[in-house]
Amino acid sequence: MPEAHLLSADFYYYGLISEKMFSIFRRYSPDIEAYSIDEGFIDMNGIRSMWRKSYHEIADDIRRAVYNEVGITVSVGISTTRILAKIASEMNKPNGTTIISGRRISNFL
Repeated sequence: MPEAHLLSADFYYYGLISEKMFSIFRRYSPDIEAYSIDEGFIDMNGIRSMWRKSYHEIADDIRRAVYNEVGITVSVGISTTRILAKIASEMNKPNGTTIISGRRISNFL
């Protein structure tokens, strides 16, 4: 018969992790929208020229920073709307980047 081990939730710890993750996001753009404790949207308009990198490179930098400083993996989705970005972030879990450009939306959907 299978055995289950129950673990209690540590919401204080989860909150600390979330704060660290969002502070990393704010390094890359001042316009951050928290969607939940572990999800957020980063407005990337104009930051590509500021960082002199592609969106994919910026996303990979964010993923690496979160992993190195917080110890968790994150998936990043980039697109023209929040909904498409959220869908894109689900595509390469647990630690990937997916970009759906405007001209690829119809093929993607």
